[in-house]
Amino acid sequence: VTFAQGKKTVRKLNIESVTAVDHENGRVLNNRKKVFHKSGEVAEDYDYDKHGELVRIQKYKFNDKDEVIEKVENYPQARETTRTVCKYNGLGEKTEELVYNGNGTMIKMHRYKYNSQGLKTERTTTDAKGNVISIRKYTYTFKR
Repeated sequence: VTFAQGKKTVRKLNIESVTAVDHENGRVLNNRKKVFHKSGEVAEDYDYDKHGELVRIQKYKFNDKDEVIEKVENYPQARETTRTVCKYNGLGEKTEELVYNGNGTMIKMHRYKYNSQGLKTERTTTDAKGNVISIRKYTYTFKR
């Protein structure tokens, strides 16, 4: 489910949260709930399956620049949790994401590169030992 409100609208109207429910065959089923940070960014995201059962919870922490510094993702049915810690450079560009399992053990790391225009050009993913798992390249096409 995509919610129509952008972060500017969320801030302007002081929206705290938005919930989507489905009404099917006389039943009311949870679909999605988002709770917003003061910046208009999503601070909590609850995702439900077609039966209205909670399948994923994402919670975000922000620094004083409203950048995400931590994301905790919980899958209640599978009893799995991951925690991602984000690091930024002085330009506000995300440089690293360290991903930990529920036991606090690092399982992978994403490192980001940017061009002189501040556009993301590459994401390198490594395992906990530093072995490269994947490299994603970003290319941009500009309107003339």
